[in-house]
Amino acid sequence: MSRWRGGPGFVAIGNEIYLMGGHQHAANSWNWVDSFDTTTETWTHEIDLPEDRGFSPAAAYYKCKIYLAAGSGDSSVELTSVRAGVFN
Repeated sequence: MSRWRGGPGFVAIGNEIYLMGGHQHAANSWNWVDSFDTTTETWTHEIDLPEDRGFSPAAAYYKCKIYLAAGSGDSSVELTSVRAGVFN
């Protein structure tokens, strides 16, 4: 894995798997977004989330956007477009 973390949200889109947020030993949450290309077997650092998201319970890909359930520290649902580098 590109950057170790526990409890990230994740979603598969085509040949890529996106990991979003996560935590380390329940003490620190991260705003990291990384993708893994299963064809080339390489990791890419994507644009970071606007705030830390630990323990993200669910993520889904729908109509070219990633929906990430908030995780610890926030109860909102975040609509993101990783490919465009946009987070709402």
